[in-house]
Amino acid sequence: MDPDPDPVTGKRGNVYIADGYGNHRIAVFDASGTFVRQWGKPGNGPGEFGQAPALDNSTPPKLVAVDDGGHPHCVVLGRDGLVYVCDRFNSRIEIFDKVGNLQRIIPVDTSAFMPLGNLGTQRACDLTLSPDLHQNWIYDTDLGNDSVWVINRALGKVAARIGRAGHNAGEFAFAHTVEIDSTGRIMYVAETITGRRIQKFVSTDEDDD
Repeated sequence: MDPDPDPVTGKRGNVYIADGYGNHRIAVFDASGTFVRQWGKPGNGPGEFGQAPALDNSTPPKLVAVDDGGHPHCVVLGRDGLVYVCDRFNSRIEIFDKVGNLQRIIPVDTSAFMPLGNLGTQRACDLTLSPDLHQNWIYDTDLGNDSVWVINRALGKVAARIGRAGHNAGEFAFAHTVEIDSTGRIMYVAETITGRRIQKFVSTDEDDD
């Protein structure tokens, strides 16, 4: 829920929804549940949302886009007044103002750390922003590579990797969502499909900013 006044209506309490399974949009409702606006469409261009992947019938199977209407997979409001959206199939974070004007794109480029996995196009599944004053870090779940990426928000660069594929403690099987507590020292990661658990990580860094 947005604590700030809406730039159009002036009302507080808007809710932003990533409506990705079928409707390829970010939808905005006011605090009473009344529709306010929407933006987005399926595609790979700026401001568009890539379609969800599926395996085709080739040998070996290849990932192809299926027409589910587009796939924004998460939406987060930043303290900077901008809207951060996971474009999962295009492995990027698209950043909009609150009326849907594209401001910036951050590709989740992990090539400095590892080659892409079998589901390499799903490197922006969910995100949360660090709770420090300037929200310096983005924590991003990578469903395809079983990782959480720590991204420098200002630079748009991946700075660190947390986790790897597996079912042991600290490993991920389809990392799906991530959240950071208000201190910035505790992270929770939920896994889907074969993982089906929530793991808690505690920072050992003396300075998390």
